[in-house]
Amino acid sequence: MQEPYGKGSSESILASSLAGDIARCLLKRRQRHRWAGLLSCEKPVWRITAKKRMVSKLKAIKVELQRRMHDRNADVGAWLRKVVLGYYQYHAVPGNTTQLRIFKLRVCRLWQSVLVRRSQRAKMCWERFTPVLNRWIPPPRVLHPYPDARFYATHPS
Repeated sequence: MQEPYGKGSSESILASSLAGDIARCLLKRRQRHRWAGLLSCEKPVWRITAKKRMVSKLKAIKVELQRRMHDRNADVGAWLRKVVLGYYQYHAVPGNTTQLRIFKLRVCRLWQSVLVRRSQRAKMCWERFTPVLNRWIPPPRVLHPYPDARFYATHPS
């Protein structure tokens, strides 16, 4: 007998959006108990940033960068560093580094596009802009431990 639509794939994804995170649990068909229809997780649950949350933050950054277009690069860089570090401190959980890299890349592109619009003659090419980015925008890294490490730190056994 054929399974209902959407349940016939070899790998199912359970996703729930809680506080801007998406919890994923990859399930394999061969681990299903045929008599009960139960599924068991093979991999840990990963939390990744919801797209809606990242897009809204990037839109807010874009508006503020356009407002600060003619400010000094050092002032804008210091402000962007605070914004990016604050974003990392909330979203830097294990398994979310790809989303953090995407966020950093998009912030760099936004800043570069604003600097290109400053002048008609002087273009900000990536060769000149990369040292500025390395100076002001930090690379992403995981700041929060895995949930089990956090649990064992508060509940030693």
